[in-house]
Amino acid sequence: MEQIVKKFIAKNHILDNVRTIVLAVSGGADSMALAHLMLSVFPAYGYKIAHLNHGLREEADADEALVRSFAAAHGVPFRLCRRDIAALAKERRQGLEETGREERYGFFRGLGADLILTAHHKNDAAETVLLHLIRGSGLMGVASMAPREADLGRPFLCVPKEALVAYCKEHGVAFAEDLTNADTTYTRNKVRHELLPLMETINPDVVDAIYRFSVIAAGDDKVLDDAAAKYLDFFLESEDSDLILKREDLLGLAEPMARRVLRATVAEAGGAVDYELTEKILALQEGKALPLTKDLWVRRKENRFLFGTAKERSIPRLYVKLPLCGRIDIGEIGVTAEIRPGAGERQGSPAAFGLFPEALFREQPPVLRYRQAGDWVMLKDGKSKKLSDYFIDEKIAPSQREKTLLLAVGDRVLWVVGRRFFAAPGKQNIVIRLLFGNHSNN
Repeated sequence: MEQIVKKFIAKNHILDNVRTIVLAVSGGADSMALAHLMLSVFPAYGYKIAHLNHGLREEADADEALVRSFAAAHGVPFRLCRRDIAALAKERRQGLEETGREERYGFFRGLGADLILTAHHKNDAAETVLLHLIRGSGLMGVASMAPREADLGRPFLCVPKEALVAYCKEHGVAFAEDLTNADTTYTRNKVRHELLPLMETINPDVVDAIYRFSVIAAGDDKVLDDAAAKYLDFFLESEDSDLILKREDLLGLAEPMARRVLRATVAEAGGAVDYELTEKILALQEGKALPLTKDLWVRRKENRFLFGTAKERSIPRLYVKLPLCGRIDIGEIGVTAEIRPGAGERQGSPAAFGLFPEALFREQPPVLRYRQAGDWVMLKDGKSKKLSDYFIDEKIAPSQREKTLLLAVGDRVLWVVGRRFFAAPGKQNIVIRLLFGNHSNN
Protein backbone atom coordinates (compact mmCIF):
# COMPACT_ATOMS: atom_id res chain seq x y z
CA MET A 1 0.00 0.00 0.00
CA GLU A 2 2.87 2.39 0.77
CA GLN A 3 4.01 2.44 -2.85
CA ILE A 4 0.48 3.14 -4.12
CA VAL A 5 0.15 6.07 -1.73
CA LYS A 6 3.61 7.42 -2.57
CA LYS A 7 2.81 7.43 -6.30
CA PHE A 8 -0.58 9.09 -5.64
CA ILE A 9 1.04 11.81 -3.52
CA ALA A 10 3.66 12.50 -6.17
CA LYS A 11 1.19 12.48 -9.06
CA ASN A 12 -1.13 14.94 -7.34
CA HIS A 13 1.62 17.15 -5.85
CA ILE A 14 0.10 16.79 -2.40
CA LEU A 15 3.32 17.59 -0.53
CA ASP A 16 4.68 20.24 -2.90
CA ASN A 17 5.93 23.41 -1.17
CA VAL A 18 5.17 21.97 2.26
CA ARG A 19 7.34 21.94 5.36
CA THR A 20 4.89 21.61 8.26
CA ILE A 21 1.90 19.25 8.40
CA VAL A 22 -1.06 18.76 10.73
CA LEU A 23 -2.20 15.13 10.82
CA ALA A 24 -5.92 15.02 11.61
CA VAL A 25 -6.25 11.90 13.79
CA SER A 26 -9.55 10.76 15.29
CA GLY A 27 -8.28 7.38 16.54
CA GLY A 28 -10.04 5.24 13.94
CA ALA A 29 -8.21 2.86 11.62
CA ASP A 30 -8.15 5.37 8.74
CA SER A 31 -6.48 8.22 10.59
CA MET A 32 -4.16 5.99 12.64
CA ALA A 33 -2.94 4.45 9.37
CA LEU A 34 -2.44 7.96 8.02
CA ALA A 35 -0.34 9.03 11.00
CA HIS A 36 1.79 5.87 10.97
CA LEU A 37 2.38 5.84 7.21
CA MET A 38 3.28 9.54 6.95
CA LEU A 39 5.69 9.38 9.87
CA SER A 40 7.28 6.18 8.51
CA VAL A 41 7.46 6.95 4.80
CA PHE A 42 7.78 10.76 4.86
CA PRO A 43 9.72 11.48 8.08
CA ALA A 44 11.36 14.73 6.93
CA TYR A 45 8.39 17.02 7.58
CA GLY A 46 7.49 18.92 10.71
CA TYR A 47 4.40 17.17 12.06
CA LYS A 48 1.71 17.88 14.64
CA ILE A 49 -0.94 15.35 15.52
CA ALA A 50 -4.29 17.07 16.11
CA HIS A 51 -7.31 15.49 17.80
CA LEU A 52 -10.74 16.96 18.45
CA ASN A 53 -12.62 15.40 21.36
CA HIS A 54 -16.23 16.02 20.38
CA GLY A 55 -17.81 14.54 23.49
CA LEU A 56 -20.46 12.71 21.47
CA ARG A 57 -19.62 9.15 22.53
CA GLU A 58 -18.74 7.45 25.79
CA GLU A 59 -15.49 6.31 24.18
CA ALA A 60 -14.40 9.88 23.29
CA ASP A 61 -11.92 10.15 26.16
CA ALA A 62 -10.47 6.71 25.35
CA ASP A 63 -9.99 7.83 21.71
CA GLU A 64 -8.19 10.93 22.94
CA ALA A 65 -5.90 8.83 25.16
CA LEU A 66 -5.10 6.49 22.27
CA VAL A 67 -4.07 9.32 19.95
CA ARG A 68 -2.12 11.07 22.69
CA SER A 69 -0.22 7.87 23.44
CA PHE A 70 0.60 7.32 19.75
CA ALA A 71 1.94 10.87 19.42
CA ALA A 72 4.10 10.50 22.52
CA ALA A 73 5.47 7.14 21.33
CA HIS A 74 6.53 8.71 18.03
CA GLY A 75 7.85 11.96 19.50
CA VAL A 76 5.31 14.13 17.66
CA PRO A 77 3.67 17.19 19.26
CA PHE A 78 0.07 16.46 20.24
CA ARG A 79 -2.58 19.15 19.97
CA LEU A 80 -5.99 18.69 21.57
CA CYS A 81 -9.26 20.56 21.27
CA ARG A 82 -12.37 19.69 23.32
CA ARG A 83 -15.75 20.84 22.09
CA ASP A 84 -19.33 20.03 23.10
CA ILE A 85 -20.49 19.47 19.55
CA ALA A 86 -24.05 18.56 20.55
CA ALA A 87 -24.49 21.82 22.47
CA LEU A 88 -22.91 23.87 19.67
CA ALA A 89 -25.13 22.22 17.04
CA LYS A 90 -28.22 23.03 19.08
CA GLU A 91 -27.06 26.63 19.59
CA ARG A 92 -26.34 27.08 15.86
CA ARG A 93 -29.45 25.16 14.77
CA GLN A 94 -27.50 22.89 12.48
CA GLY A 95 -26.60 19.21 12.23
CA LEU A 96 -23.98 17.42 14.31
CA GLU A 97 -21.94 16.52 11.22
CA GLU A 98 -21.83 20.09 9.93
CA THR A 99 -20.97 21.50 13.36
CA GLY A 100 -18.25 18.91 13.91
CA ARG A 101 -16.72 19.67 10.51
CA GLU A 102 -16.67 23.41 11.20
CA GLU A 103 -15.03 22.92 14.60
CA ARG A 104 -12.48 20.40 13.33
CA TYR A 105 -11.22 22.48 10.45
CA GLY A 106 -11.26 25.67 12.48
CA PHE A 107 -9.09 23.92 15.08
CA PHE A 108 -6.75 22.40 12.48
CA ARG A 109 -6.24 25.69 10.65
CA GLY A 110 -5.53 27.46 13.91
CA LEU A 111 -2.42 25.34 14.33
CA GLY A 112 -0.67 27.25 11.56
CA ALA A 113 0.82 24.46 9.44
CA ASP A 114 1.36 24.53 5.68
CA LEU A 115 -0.91 21.54 5.12
CA ILE A 116 -3.65 19.56 6.87
CA LEU A 117 -3.81 15.87 5.97
CA THR A 118 -7.01 13.88 6.44
CA ALA A 119 -7.58 10.16 6.01
CA HIS A 120 -10.45 10.32 3.50
CA HIS A 121 -10.28 7.16 1.38
CA LYS A 122 -11.88 5.72 -1.73
CA ASN A 123 -14.95 4.46 0.12
CA ASP A 124 -15.54 7.91 1.61
CA ALA A 125 -15.45 9.38 -1.89
CA ALA A 126 -17.92 6.78 -3.23
CA GLU A 127 -20.30 7.32 -0.30
CA THR A 128 -20.18 11.08 -0.80
CA VAL A 129 -21.01 10.72 -4.50
CA LEU A 130 -24.03 8.55 -3.69
CA LEU A 131 -25.23 10.93 -0.97
CA HIS A 132 -25.07 13.85 -3.39
CA LEU A 133 -26.88 11.90 -6.10
CA ILE A 134 -29.63 10.95 -3.66
CA ARG A 135 -30.05 14.63 -2.77
CA GLY A 136 -30.29 15.66 -6.44
CA SER A 137 -26.83 17.08 -7.02
CA GLY A 138 -25.44 18.19 -10.34
CA LEU A 139 -22.00 17.49 -11.76
CA MET A 140 -20.20 19.59 -9.15
CA GLY A 141 -21.64 17.52 -6.30
CA VAL A 142 -20.56 14.18 -7.75
CA ALA A 143 -17.05 15.38 -8.60
CA SER A 144 -14.43 13.59 -6.55
CA MET A 145 -12.80 15.00 -3.46
CA ALA A 146 -9.60 16.72 -4.54
CA PRO A 147 -6.32 15.06 -3.53
CA ARG A 148 -4.93 18.55 -2.80
CA GLU A 149 -7.18 21.53 -2.21
CA ALA A 150 -5.56 24.71 -0.86
CA ASP A 151 -4.35 23.75 2.63
CA LEU A 152 -5.99 20.29 2.62
CA GLY A 153 -4.49 17.03 1.42
CA ARG A 154 -6.13 13.62 1.08
CA PRO A 155 -3.38 11.07 0.29
CA PHE A 156 -5.59 7.99 0.87
CA LEU A 157 -8.16 8.63 -1.87
CA CYS A 158 -6.37 6.01 -3.94
CA VAL A 159 -7.01 3.15 -1.49
CA PRO A 160 -10.15 1.51 -0.05
CA LYS A 161 -11.12 1.31 3.61
CA GLU A 162 -10.17 -2.36 3.96
CA ALA A 163 -6.59 -1.60 2.89
CA LEU A 164 -6.23 0.84 5.80
CA VAL A 165 -7.54 -1.65 8.34
CA ALA A 166 -5.16 -4.26 6.91
CA TYR A 167 -2.27 -1.77 7.15
CA CYS A 168 -2.95 -1.13 10.84
CA LYS A 169 -3.06 -4.86 11.58
CA GLU A 170 0.10 -5.54 9.58
CA HIS A 171 2.07 -2.83 11.38
CA GLY A 172 0.61 -3.37 14.83
CA VAL A 173 -1.08 0.04 14.95
CA ALA A 174 -3.82 0.19 17.57
CA PHE A 175 -7.06 1.87 16.54
CA ALA A 176 -10.47 2.60 18.00
CA GLU A 177 -13.76 1.21 16.76
CA ASP A 178 -16.52 3.82 16.41
CA LEU A 179 -19.68 1.89 17.23
CA THR A 180 -21.86 4.71 15.85
CA ASN A 181 -20.56 3.82 12.37
CA ALA A 182 -22.92 0.83 12.48
CA ASP A 183 -25.99 2.92 13.32
CA THR A 184 -28.02 3.04 10.11
CA THR A 185 -30.27 5.81 11.38
CA TYR A 186 -27.48 8.03 9.98
CA THR A 187 -27.85 8.42 6.21
CA ARG A 188 -24.15 7.91 5.46
CA ASN A 189 -24.12 4.68 7.45
CA LYS A 190 -27.21 3.49 5.57
CA VAL A 191 -25.36 4.12 2.31
CA ARG A 192 -22.25 2.38 3.69
CA HIS A 193 -23.89 -0.71 5.15
CA GLU A 194 -26.97 -1.17 2.98
CA LEU A 195 -26.78 0.63 -0.38
CA LEU A 196 -23.14 -0.07 -1.30
CA PRO A 197 -23.32 -3.78 -0.39
CA LEU A 198 -26.45 -4.09 -2.53
CA MET A 199 -24.65 -2.42 -5.44
CA GLU A 200 -21.69 -4.77 -4.95
CA THR A 201 -23.98 -7.72 -5.73
CA ILE A 202 -24.25 -6.22 -9.22
CA ASN A 203 -20.62 -5.06 -9.51
CA PRO A 204 -18.13 -6.25 -6.87
CA ASP A 205 -15.84 -3.36 -7.84
CA VAL A 206 -18.55 -0.72 -7.51
CA VAL A 207 -16.50 1.46 -5.12
CA ASP A 208 -13.72 1.69 -7.73
CA ALA A 209 -16.32 2.37 -10.45
CA ILE A 210 -17.98 5.18 -8.50
CA TYR A 211 -14.63 6.71 -7.61
CA ARG A 212 -13.53 6.56 -11.26
CA PHE A 213 -16.79 8.26 -12.25
CA SER A 214 -16.18 11.00 -9.67
CA VAL A 215 -12.68 11.67 -11.02
CA ILE A 216 -14.04 11.96 -14.57
CA ALA A 217 -16.83 14.22 -13.31
CA ALA A 218 -14.29 16.44 -11.55
CA GLY A 219 -12.35 16.89 -14.79
CA ASP A 220 -15.49 17.69 -16.77
CA ASP A 221 -16.68 20.06 -14.05
CA LYS A 222 -13.41 21.99 -14.16
CA VAL A 223 -13.54 22.36 -17.94
CA LEU A 224 -17.09 23.72 -17.73
CA ASP A 225 -16.20 26.02 -14.84
CA ASP A 226 -13.25 27.40 -16.80
CA ALA A 227 -15.55 28.07 -19.76
CA ALA A 228 -18.08 29.78 -17.47
CA ALA A 229 -15.31 31.97 -16.05
CA LYS A 230 -14.43 33.15 -19.57
CA TYR A 231 -18.05 34.00 -20.28
CA LEU A 232 -18.21 35.81 -16.96
CA ASP A 233 -15.16 37.91 -17.82
CA PHE A 234 -16.88 38.90 -21.05
CA PHE A 235 -20.42 39.45 -19.73
CA LEU A 236 -20.10 40.75 -16.18
CA GLU A 237 -20.59 44.45 -15.59
CA SER A 238 -21.02 46.53 -12.47
CA GLU A 239 -23.02 49.57 -11.48
CA ASP A 240 -22.86 51.22 -8.06
CA SER A 241 -22.28 48.20 -5.79
CA ASP A 242 -24.23 45.78 -7.99
CA LEU A 243 -22.87 43.10 -10.30
CA ILE A 244 -24.84 42.94 -13.54
CA LEU A 245 -25.60 40.31 -16.17
CA LYS A 246 -27.66 41.11 -19.23
CA ARG A 247 -30.50 38.66 -19.62
CA GLU A 248 -29.93 38.40 -23.38
CA ASP A 249 -26.33 37.30 -22.77
CA LEU A 250 -27.49 34.49 -20.49
CA LEU A 251 -30.27 33.39 -22.84
CA GLY A 252 -27.72 33.15 -25.65
CA LEU A 253 -25.97 30.35 -23.78
CA ALA A 254 -26.95 26.72 -23.45
CA GLU A 255 -28.95 26.30 -20.24
CA PRO A 256 -26.26 24.34 -18.36
CA MET A 257 -23.70 27.05 -19.11
CA ALA A 258 -26.16 29.83 -18.22
CA ARG A 259 -26.66 28.20 -14.82
CA ARG A 260 -22.91 28.01 -14.27
CA VAL A 261 -22.43 31.66 -15.22
CA LEU A 262 -25.19 32.57 -12.77
CA ARG A 263 -23.58 30.53 -10.00
CA ALA A 264 -20.21 32.15 -10.69
CA THR A 265 -21.79 35.62 -10.58
CA VAL A 266 -23.46 34.93 -7.24
CA ALA A 267 -20.17 33.59 -5.89
CA GLU A 268 -18.46 36.79 -7.05
CA ALA A 269 -21.13 38.74 -5.14
CA GLY A 270 -20.45 36.70 -2.00
CA GLY A 271 -23.26 34.13 -2.08
CA ALA A 272 -24.11 30.67 -3.33
CA VAL A 273 -27.09 29.19 -5.19
CA ASP A 274 -28.36 25.74 -6.00
CA TYR A 275 -30.20 24.45 -9.06
CA GLU A 276 -33.60 25.57 -7.76
CA LEU A 277 -32.47 29.14 -7.16
CA THR A 278 -30.76 29.45 -10.53
CA GLU A 279 -34.03 28.39 -12.18
CA LYS A 280 -35.90 31.03 -10.17
CA ILE A 281 -33.40 33.68 -11.25
CA LEU A 282 -33.80 32.79 -14.92
CA ALA A 283 -37.60 32.99 -14.52
CA LEU A 284 -37.55 36.29 -12.59
CA GLN A 285 -40.02 38.82 -13.99
CA GLU A 286 -39.15 42.41 -14.93
CA GLY A 287 -39.12 44.69 -11.89
CA LYS A 288 -39.11 41.82 -9.38
CA ALA A 289 -36.50 40.94 -6.75
CA LEU A 290 -35.48 37.63 -5.21
CA PRO A 291 -33.52 37.01 -1.97
CA LEU A 292 -30.55 34.69 -2.49
CA THR A 293 -29.07 34.86 1.01
CA LYS A 294 -29.74 36.93 4.10
CA ASP A 295 -27.71 39.82 2.68
CA LEU A 296 -27.85 39.28 -1.07
CA TRP A 297 -30.63 40.01 -3.57
CA VAL A 298 -31.03 39.69 -7.30
CA ARG A 299 -33.25 42.19 -9.14
CA ARG A 300 -34.37 42.21 -12.74
CA LYS A 301 -34.37 45.70 -14.18
CA GLU A 302 -34.40 46.73 -17.83
CA ASN A 303 -33.72 43.10 -18.83
CA ARG A 304 -30.66 42.95 -16.65
CA PHE A 305 -30.02 40.86 -13.53
CA LEU A 306 -28.55 43.03 -10.75
CA PHE A 307 -26.89 41.23 -7.84
CA GLY A 308 -26.43 43.33 -4.72
CA THR A 309 -27.03 43.71 -1.01
CA ALA A 310 -30.33 45.57 -1.25
CA LYS A 311 -33.78 44.75 -2.59
CA GLU A 312 -33.95 48.29 -3.93
CA ARG A 313 -30.91 50.41 -4.64
CA SER A 314 -30.64 53.98 -3.41
CA ILE A 315 -27.75 55.42 -5.42
CA PRO A 316 -25.69 57.96 -3.45
CA ARG A 317 -25.70 61.36 -5.08
CA LEU A 318 -22.61 63.49 -5.50
CA TYR A 319 -22.35 65.90 -8.40
CA VAL A 320 -20.18 68.99 -7.93
CA LYS A 321 -19.28 71.24 -10.86
CA LEU A 322 -15.83 72.73 -10.51
CA PRO A 323 -14.83 76.27 -11.59
CA LEU A 324 -11.80 76.60 -13.84
CA CYS A 325 -10.09 78.68 -11.19
CA GLY A 326 -10.79 78.93 -7.48
CA ARG A 327 -11.64 76.80 -4.48
CA ILE A 328 -14.77 74.89 -3.49
CA ASP A 329 -15.58 72.99 -0.30
CA ILE A 330 -17.51 69.73 -0.64
CA GLY A 331 -18.71 69.24 2.90
CA GLU A 332 -20.59 65.98 2.43
CA ILE A 333 -17.36 64.11 1.69
CA GLY A 334 -14.92 66.31 3.62
CA VAL A 335 -12.98 67.42 0.53
CA THR A 336 -11.86 70.81 -0.75
CA ALA A 337 -11.05 71.17 -4.44
CA GLU A 338 -8.57 73.82 -5.63
CA ILE A 339 -8.38 74.64 -9.33
CA ARG A 340 -5.68 76.90 -10.78
CA PRO A 341 -3.55 77.31 -13.90
CA GLY A 342 -0.66 74.88 -14.17
CA ALA A 343 2.63 76.31 -13.00
CA GLY A 344 5.64 74.04 -13.24
CA GLU A 345 4.06 70.71 -12.37
CA ARG A 346 5.02 68.00 -14.81
CA GLN A 347 3.17 65.04 -13.42
CA GLY A 348 0.17 64.59 -11.14
CA SER A 349 -0.34 62.28 -8.19
CA PRO A 350 -3.46 60.08 -8.34
CA ALA A 351 -3.95 60.51 -4.59
CA ALA A 352 -3.81 64.32 -4.50
CA PHE A 353 -3.72 66.34 -7.73
CA GLY A 354 -3.83 66.06 -11.48
CA LEU A 355 -3.02 68.07 -14.61
CA PHE A 356 -5.67 68.42 -17.30
CA PRO A 357 -6.14 70.28 -20.62
CA GLU A 358 -8.33 73.37 -20.26
CA ALA A 359 -9.64 72.83 -23.80
CA LEU A 360 -11.43 69.71 -22.58
CA PHE A 361 -13.51 71.82 -20.17
CA ARG A 362 -14.70 74.53 -22.57
CA GLU A 363 -18.00 72.88 -23.49
CA GLN A 364 -18.64 71.05 -20.23
CA PRO A 365 -17.17 71.82 -16.79
CA PRO A 366 -15.22 69.20 -14.85
CA VAL A 367 -17.37 67.44 -12.27
CA LEU A 368 -16.51 65.55 -9.08
CA ARG A 369 -19.00 62.71 -8.62
CA TYR A 370 -19.54 59.02 -8.08
CA ARG A 371 -19.93 56.60 -10.95
CA GLN A 372 -22.98 56.43 -13.17
CA ALA A 373 -24.24 54.29 -16.05
CA GLY A 374 -22.36 54.87 -19.30
CA ASP A 375 -19.06 55.98 -17.77
CA TRP A 376 -16.01 55.31 -19.92
CA VAL A 377 -12.30 56.09 -20.02
CA MET A 378 -9.75 56.67 -22.75
CA LEU A 379 -6.55 54.60 -22.76
CA LYS A 380 -3.13 55.75 -23.93
CA ASP A 381 -3.57 54.04 -27.31
CA GLY A 382 -6.70 56.12 -27.95
CA LYS A 383 -9.10 53.23 -27.39
CA SER A 384 -12.04 53.61 -25.02
CA LYS A 385 -13.02 51.27 -22.22
CA LYS A 386 -16.04 51.04 -19.94
CA LEU A 387 -15.30 52.17 -16.40
CA SER A 388 -17.04 49.05 -15.11
CA ASP A 389 -14.53 46.92 -17.03
CA TYR A 390 -11.67 48.86 -15.47
CA PHE A 391 -13.07 48.19 -11.99
CA ILE A 392 -13.43 44.49 -12.75
CA ASP A 393 -9.93 44.23 -14.27
CA GLU A 394 -8.43 45.92 -11.21
CA LYS A 395 -10.41 43.64 -8.88
CA ILE A 396 -11.94 46.59 -7.07
CA ALA A 397 -14.66 45.23 -4.79
CA PRO A 398 -18.26 46.18 -5.64
CA SER A 399 -18.64 47.78 -2.20
CA GLN A 400 -15.71 50.12 -3.00
CA ARG A 401 -16.88 51.08 -6.48
CA GLU A 402 -20.02 52.81 -5.25
CA LYS A 403 -18.16 55.60 -3.45
CA THR A 404 -15.01 55.84 -5.53
CA LEU A 405 -14.52 59.54 -6.26
CA LEU A 406 -14.24 60.46 -9.93
CA LEU A 407 -13.35 63.55 -11.96
CA ALA A 408 -15.35 63.48 -15.18
CA VAL A 409 -16.48 65.51 -18.17
CA GLY A 410 -19.91 64.24 -19.13
CA ASP A 411 -19.63 60.46 -19.02
CA ARG A 412 -15.88 60.49 -19.73
CA VAL A 413 -13.85 59.77 -16.59
CA LEU A 414 -10.46 61.48 -16.40
CA TRP A 415 -9.39 60.60 -12.87
CA VAL A 416 -10.25 57.72 -10.56
CA VAL A 417 -9.17 59.50 -7.40
CA GLY A 418 -6.54 57.63 -5.47
CA ARG A 419 -5.92 55.16 -8.27
CA ARG A 420 -5.31 56.39 -11.81
CA PHE A 421 -5.46 59.16 -14.42
CA PHE A 422 -6.74 58.36 -17.90
CA ALA A 423 -5.65 59.77 -21.22
CA ALA A 424 -6.65 63.37 -21.95
CA PRO A 425 -4.66 64.66 -24.95
CA GLY A 426 -3.81 68.34 -25.10
CA LYS A 427 -1.77 70.90 -23.21
CA GLN A 428 -1.91 70.06 -19.51
CA ASN A 429 -2.50 73.58 -18.21
CA ILE A 430 -5.06 73.18 -15.41
CA VAL A 431 -4.18 71.79 -11.96
CA ILE A 432 -6.96 70.27 -9.85
CA ARG A 433 -5.89 69.51 -6.30
CA LEU A 434 -8.01 67.72 -3.71
CA LEU A 435 -7.51 68.38 -0.01
CA PHE A 436 -8.92 65.79 2.38
CA GLY A 437 -9.89 66.07 6.03
CA ASN A 438 -8.45 68.89 8.14
CA HIS A 439 -7.05 71.38 5.65
CA SER A 440 -8.03 74.74 7.11
CA ASN A 441 -4.44 75.97 7.08
CA ASN A 442 -3.66 74.94 3.51
